[in-house]
Amino acid sequence: MRRILFLIALLLPLANARPQGYDSLFGIIKKPVNTSDKFDIEEARRAVLSEDFDKALYIYGNIIESQKERRAQGTQVDNGLMAEYAYLLALVGAQEAALVNIDLALNLKWPSPTIYFYVGSVMELVGFGDLSAPFVKTGKQPSWLHGKGPDLNKRYKAPVLLPIERTDYAMRHITQCIRENRYVEGLCYATYLTRLAPDMQGAWLLQSAAFEKLGCYTFALQSYEKGIALSSEENLPGMAVQVAYLKKKSLKTGNVPATWQMTAMAYGGLTYSNHSTSINGRYGVSSGPLSMSVSMSINIPEHGDFSYYAGLSGFYNIGKVFGGLGMGLQTNGSATTFTLSPTLGISFINSRRTSSFDISMAWNIPCRAGMKSALGISIGKTFYFNLNGK
Repeated sequence: MRRILFLIALLLPLANARPQGYDSLFGIIKKPVNTSDKFDIEEARRAVLSEDFDKALYIYGNIIESQKERRAQGTQVDNGLMAEYAYLLALVGAQEAALVNIDLALNLKWPSPTIYFYVGSVMELVGFGDLSAPFVKTGKQPSWLHGKGPDLNKRYKAPVLLPIERTDYAMRHITQCIRENRYVEGLCYATYLTRLAPDMQGAWLLQSAAFEKLGCYTFALQSYEKGIALSSEENLPGMAVQVAYLKKKSLKTGNVPATWQMTAMAYGGLTYSNHSTSINGRYGVSSGPLSMSVSMSINIPEHGDFSYYAGLSGFYNIGKVFGGLGMGLQTNGSATTFTLSPTLGISFINSRRTSSFDISMAWNIPCRAGMKSALGISIGKTFYFNLNGK
């Protein structure tokens, strides 16, 4: 028990830690939350419809800050809200901030048809209307706009204002965008670069990569073929594999972006209890706040033989906090026991949403007479991998 109390005391200060990049992802409006004012999303939408954009920016900024504080998980803000905010930023000409926030909305959870409406609208407003067709086709205009979205887009669309001073810097920025799952931003910069330097092969290949990540395989194939046309003959054999892949995906899905997002997850960690130390592993899938996985562990008791556990577990996240239940079989020599494992913990996800640091308390309950239950504390790391090609 002393080991558990010591570990809790050691890890409690982390409860107030924020992931790296926590504050840098939320655009250009930075205002403290005024808890005496009850800002409302409907009021913000009315301000957009009346084209009082300064008021709308202030309200959206406060709502987002409030959600950040309430959920206390960095990027864990409602993706619909982030998409609306990105749309508003695009309406006022804040092009770079609009692209950052629309990518954030796409990465928070499953993109819906409404989210894709905002993606297409942001592209149109920042000067890339030629890229928006797949997203407009897949998208669905939200009811709160009362059909006024196309008119707002037409009246407030602007020429491209993205800063590209040197092509080598632009290439590095686009590559970083794609690496960090900022595919819309990467696509817009790559497209702009192809306009400025149409004979630059790397720009076309990066545009193809961004299209591919967004599920627009026909456009990805077209861009890749334009890049190939600028390649030397010795590079063509290595490019044939990618061309074949893009042709296959283009025939299957065309330019229809995925409206779902399934993420694979792999966890590894340690559990300390009064009676034993366990090495734990889980592998499964997650979608939004829900995850399901196969669980395995090796239990090392203070006295006696090792035991082994295999089973299934499910978890549900609410902001930072997650809870779940595991069930499976624990084997110790010739004896096999069915066990239940309710769990409650805290997860600190990084700003790119590729991994998290997890702390939890688990109660291992063997369903067999004469066997003792055990309460332990677990620490571990979870890694996430997208399964939908994004």
